[in-house]
Amino acid sequence: MSDYGHVFYSGPIDAWFGYSEGRLGYRTLDFIVERHEGDYQGNAVINYCNQEVPHTRISEHKHFLLEK
Repeated sequence: MSDYGHVFYSGPIDAWFGYSEGRLGYRTLDFIVERHEGDYQGNAVINYCNQEVPHTRISEHKHFLLEK
């Protein structure tokens, strides 16, 4: 690696460290379309970081562009 100024690793971070802490649990993305009337969550994106929540985020696209 000394021949290069920078190295970018794009593999699993736990593999980079030789699985020294075991394999990390990864959450996959499943795109599910739901339609709700009105203001469902009040923001464009809400992120959920708790393991007990079965999804990582909810996006409500009507909040991305403000209507004039």
